[in-house]
Amino acid sequence: MATNRKVNKGAMMVGGQSGPVEWDRPDHEFYPTPPETTEALIRAMPHLAGQKIWECACGDGRLARVLEHHGCEVIGTDLIDRGYGQGGVDFLATHRRRASKVITNPPFTLAQAFIEHAMRLHLEEVWVLLKTNYYQAARRTGFKQRIRPKYKLELSWRIDSLGLGNGALDCAWFGFERDFNGRTIWDTLSKPKMDNLDLFVPERVAPTDRSTLTVVAENQGVLL
Repeated sequence: MATNRKVNKGAMMVGGQSGPVEWDRPDHEFYPTPPETTEALIRAMPHLAGQKIWECACGDGRLARVLEHHGCEVIGTDLIDRGYGQGGVDFLATHRRRASKVITNPPFTLAQAFIEHAMRLHLEEVWVLLKTNYYQAARRTGFKQRIRPKYKLELSWRIDSLGLGNGALDCAWFGFERDFNGRTIWDTLSKPKMDNLDLFVPERVAPTDRSTLTVVAENQGVLL
């Protein structure tokens, strides 16, 4: 098994490596979703509460547990078993949809593949957490023309996926609907106050196999 490479905060935000090393890159690009990130989405899109949701990169369940708190029936799957849902399920090799709606935080380097596959499965609604500048890459211009997000909901704060004590990632929820071909609706989400964070964060995350990830730094392109 290969050993993880190391990257710094700035490199992680653009998907590359540069500057002084600060930490090990997580296994299989596992960046847990802070609960307030999902809470902000549900408050902005209350129609998602109580729905049957497929979390196809469920990790340790931090995103899914917030959905469950809002009455959702969550179908959790992931390639890696991290103690929540069904492990050993490769979303990109799945040919049967397990729900009509998806909410997920996929590995950043596989985000486009996840979105494209979700559209092939004819999912009605797909919400994906991505870097705010995801579509700025010139090489994604064609992708945006083919599959345009209906919503881009930017978080007004930087998320701290690794629990380092300070936010490192500027992120947004991108919402896709089947056959949508209009103009993207843009908005900003405020950080919600949550007094029950302990309900959603597992006490311990089981270790998993390590892999070396090839990451390409993104070039700036067309803004949404």
